[in-house]
Amino acid sequence: MGLIEHFMELAGQARTVFEVGKSILGLIENRWEFPKGIDENVNILKRKRDQLIGQKEGIESRIKSELRPRKKVRKEVVLHFEDVERVNGEVPTLVSEVSARSFFSCGFLVNHVRKMGEKIDELLDKGRFPDDLIVDDLSQIGQVLPTPSFVVDTIELVNILHCVN
Repeated sequence: MGLIEHFMELAGQARTVFEVGKSILGLIENRWEFPKGIDENVNILKRKRDQLIGQKEGIESRIKSELRPRKKVRKEVVLHFEDVERVNGEVPTLVSEVSARSFFSCGFLVNHVRKMGEKIDELLDKGRFPDDLIVDDLSQIGQVLPTPSFVVDTIELVNILHCVN
């Protein structure tokens, strides 16, 4: 076998290795992004989370000022609070994952950080409740309130007055 045949065989093997590498790179690109600015993205995520918590606290203050007997918090508000608490628990976990990872593995988390930021943006939009936060509690309507019996008290008063006269 001559030098040209060896060179052709080597070129064929190099092309195969290149194609395999290109396929692997294509698979990695679908899941990995260059983690440029990941620290900044994490800081933005933390600020958004703080805004979300502040918004929730503001809503809670409005509820405290509006809540009365025979009233209850709207179901949408309760569900919103549950979503806020869930996201509030997920953010620290994601932040600690990013800080514990190497540069290469952080590339897999860039998309998660971005999606979490989008989730928080959605919750901030949904948390702008222009309508009332409180509605009538229909389960309480029609129930008898405990009140003193005026009829019994009046009859007893009349009996006392008859005895005195």
